Amino acid sequence: MLMLPSYAIIEDDFVNATLDKNLKIKKQKETTPNSGIPIQIRIKEDFTTKSKPEEGDFIEFETVEDFKSFSAGTTVKGRIEFISMNCIWGVPADIVIGNFQIGNIALYGEIHKGGANRIIWLRPATIVGTFFFGAGLALIPIRGGHAKIKTDKIYTVYYR
Repeated sequence: MLMLPSYAIIEDDFVNATLDKNLKIKKQKETTPNSGIPIQIRIKEDFTTKSKPEEGDFIEFETVEDFKSFSAGTTVKGRIEFISMNCIWGVPADIVIGNFQIGNIALYGEIHKGGANRIIWLRPATIVGTFFFGAGLALIPIRGGHAKIKTDKIYTVYYR
């Protein structure tokens, strides 16, 4: 009886915001930055997670085309928002770059990049191989791939 009033007080704000009375998902407003002006950028130098970057490090990109008062080749800084390194059992490295700035102007968008995912074939092979005198255990040290960003790849960020 003491806990009975607490059930009426607790509300799930996420459910209230996303579901209607019929428990159907409500249409969400467009929150992507597509309403802005697209800016094409590319990285200045090839980048890989092999170099052991850290979250918060800045990476330099450059504009591909002229934008407002900025000419092509203008430096755009992006910050590493998230990084996870590759590890054993085929787990790939992942990186998210965001918080782009051209001078003092904030740009919107993110770059998500992952390495080669070897989990799909490595884990089953390891488990099955273990039944054959433990031979599968030799596969465990195989690591996933590093995330790589090449200079020839063009990405889009947005200016609002």
